[in-house]
Formats: sequence, C-alpha cells, structure tokens
Amino acid sequence: MTPFWPGNIERDFSVLEGWKLRRELDRIKQQLSMIPEMLYEPILRHKHDRAFEAGFPEHKGAVELTSKVAIFIVWQPDGLLTSTLNTCRHLHAAGYSVMLISNAPLRSDDITAMRPYAWRIIDRPNFGYDFGGYRDGIRLLEREGIVPDNLIILNDSIYFPIFPNDDTIRKLEQSDADISGMILRQRGEAHFLESYFYLIRGHVLRHEAFRDFWIKYPLSSNKYKTIRRGERGFGAAMESAGLKIEGVFTEQDFQAAILAADHGMLREIVKHAALPSRDATQVAQSIAQNGTTEQLQAFIFSQMLKLQFYSAFPVASHSLMRFPVLKRSNNEVANAWRREYLRAVEAGLITPPTSTVADELHRHRLR
Repeated sequence: MTPFWPGNIERDFSVLEGWKLRRELDRIKQQLSMIPEMLYEPILRHKHDRAFEAGFPEHKGAVELTSKVAIFIVWQPDGLLTSTLNTCRHLHAAGYSVMLISNAPLRSDDITAMRPYAWRIIDRPNFGYDFGGYRDGIRLLEREGIVPDNLIILNDSIYFPIFPNDDTIRKLEQSDADISGMILRQRGEAHFLESYFYLIRGHVLRHEAFRDFWIKYPLSSNKYKTIRRGERGFGAAMESAGLKIEGVFTEQDFQAAILAADHGMLREIVKHAALPSRDATQVAQSIAQNGTTEQLQAFIFSQMLKLQFYSAFPVASHSLMRFPVLKRSNNEVANAWRREYLRAVEAGLITPPTSTVADELHRHRLR
C-alpha cells in the first residue's frame, strides 16, 4: 500500500524498539532450537501419524452433518471458556457443523457443554500447534469422503465474534475468492491470510495443490517453523496454484475511512491508539489534543507502516469497519490493543462486545 501523506508532515513519530527487540530475540531462540529438532521431529511426526491412524478419542455432538463444516482448534487446558462455547453457537447458527478439535484433554463437563453446538468433539495430542490440528481435521474429512460446500477453519487465539449479531461469516460467504479470511498480509511479493480464520470453498478441497499441501505439510511444535511453513506456506502454495485469496478487511478500506472521518473522530482514533511504545503513546496523546486534521491523518498513516491498522487503531477498526476479532495473545501489541479497545468501549466510542467477551476481557485486565 502506498500511504497517503497530507501536506509536508514528518512521517516517523515513534521508535518501537523494545517490543520488536523482544520479538526478534524470541525468533532467534526458535531458530536455534531448529537444529536439534531436525533429529527428533521426524520421530514425533511418525508417532503422531500412527496415533491419527489408530483414531483419536472422539465424542459425538448433537449437531448433524450439513453442507457447511467448521474445524475449530482449541487449546484450553484449564477448561473451555464460555466465549469458546459462544463461538460454536455462532458457527452453528450460521449453518456450520462444528468439528471441535482440542489440543488439550477435555473435561467431561466441557464435552457435555459443547455437545449441543458441535458435530464432533475430538482430543488430539498437542503437537504441531494450530496447523497440526488443521491438518488432522482436513485429513479426517478427506478420509471419510466429506467435501462440504464451505469449510471454515479457525482457532481460539481470537475472540470471535465480539459484537452481537455479527455478520462477518455472511460477508466471507459473499466473497468471490477461493479462500477468504479477515486480513490479507504481504511479505515482499508473497501474500497470506492471517491464519486464525479461513473460509475455504468446497472446490478448493478437491484441488491438487490444496491436497498436496496438507499431505506434505511437516508438523512441528516450533512456532517459527509453523508460521513460515503453515501460515505463509499455505498462502504461497494456494497463490502459486492460481487460487484467489482475499481478506475482507483491507488497508485500503481503513485508509478511506480515515480520510472520510471528521476531526473529532480522528482525535478519538489517535487518543485511543494502541501503541506498544511509551514514546509513541505520548506523541499520540499530544497530537490528539493539539493536532490539525492533516497531522492526525499523517500520524495514523505513519503508524500503519509499522503496525497493523486493526490493532493499532481500535476505534477506527471496530467502530468504522466493524472488525469482529480481538486477539487473546499476551504480548505487548495484543495487550495494548485490548486495553485501548476497552477504554474506547467505556467512552461510548465502540459498540459494546457481547457480555461474555466483556466479562473475559475484564478478568484478563485484572490479572
């Protein structure tokens, strides 16, 4: 994206060195761990595939199989959250038969609570992160000859939906893309969807490139490998096969919303910016109080070069664009996002989330 810069405004308002340094150190740690993993991961993969063939523990839900299926991967070793049950309710209400796959052993009361909204409930060993669960769910469908008209794949790294009466699934279903999701990212020439939510058309499930990707996908519990091979690798493989991938919430739409916003709204957007840097936050507060319309716009667009628009500016993304997701992660970016989101909700700038999401967000904030 080529950002719009009104006037002759200084572009670089902040340096986000602290959290980026910690992220890079974590990435280096993950890369170093790849050396011994080369020896033992093939053994773990073989062991996991033998367990898959033998059959994972499974429970039948009350929902019958329909023409639309959702594979929902969760890892909640302390018990399923109420918001997770609500996600299943939402998927069920949209006509999807939910295959809940848990990477942690499920308690009996969780299984009982989930049954009314699920088609199948499966325990799998915690190997391969979410993409390992995605692969196993897709292989189960293929083994049983099930080819739904639409397949949703999602995981519990997000709160979804956060708004009552959310219509995001309908928007995704109306997309003309082969594979759609919330956000389409770009790294160089490569495009990939953020992997917490995909909607995949039925014809894609029969496509040779799709089947080959999942047959050959090497499970790993190394986060760096999973992002590179899974999230980015899947996007590259599908795009190389000529399949259209699309995010329904785009930077272009965000930019248009910012340019259309009046001065008062821009002030609130910048005032509630979720920036993981004290210096950047101080600059944002100063510009929110004293900046012109052009300065406010310029500040927003400058931060879009460094951060994701939907998390950095929750008033704009959740109010003007109705972005339906919040991340559960405990890193600086997600913490700042949730904090400013709640402040904006309390200020009446964003439609309040569902009561369940609100309760869980407040409990998280009090930790």
